[in-house]
Amino acid sequence: MQRPPRFTHRTTEALFAYWDRRRGDRVAPERSEIEPSDIRTILPDTFILEEDERGKILWRLGGTRVCALHCRELKGRDFLVDWIGAEKETISGLIEAVRKEGAVAILQFDGQNRRKSRLQHEMVLLPLDVFGRNERRVLGAVVPMEQPYWIGIEPASERKITGMRLLWPSLKPKVFGQSGVETVPRVVPEAMPDFASVFAPERPANRPSEPPVLRLADNTARRVRHLMVFDGGKATPPQEVTPR
Repeated sequence: MQRPPRFTHRTTEALFAYWDRRRGDRVAPERSEIEPSDIRTILPDTFILEEDERGKILWRLGGTRVCALHCRELKGRDFLVDWIGAEKETISGLIEAVRKEGAVAILQFDGQNRRKSRLQHEMVLLPLDVFGRNERRVLGAVVPMEQPYWIGIEPASERKITGMRLLWPSLKPKVFGQSGVETVPRVVPEAMPDFASVFAPERPANRPSEPPVLRLADNTARRVRHLMVFDGGKATPPQEVTPR
């Protein structure tokens, strides 16, 4: 069993836990298995991404709070338009790993509005299969770590990634579309969130942010675009190191 991933917000942790239960022993659950009523308390913070015929990653669905963060309706809009330069390359590489290899991406980023006010966010990106199609979408959630008055008035469009983790619940990458059935173990969080108490007041909404973590196994590294990715392994427990 892999170590449970660490989150800084209960919403992203709750969505991951639900996704992990739904997938069972597969790399990803199917879209039809995601019941909105099951995640109604966090549904406004969730979204689904898809790739169009031109290869662009688009918002397919966006929850009400996700749209409020961007101050617009997101359906059909280019997901990467809000990221520029190296940040755009990084998020594009993460999405590719999620869609093509069944990875899970957790990232923190700062957003800045036109008045130079900054707001920290956490985002999780999860693979999502579509029954009967050779297609993999992305199920995700994005949440701000605070609730300033200007949310819904000004978007925090200037984004800077401050931390990220890329992991494979299947313990090793699997190329999407590969033939054969793969049975994979589940990642079990130490404390499974209860959706009825996701926003319970006795538990703080935030936890102190942590530096990015690389999980190393057998010194095997691969490149995903401009990212160097180290694969997890079954035989050797993962060692956590913090990049300098």
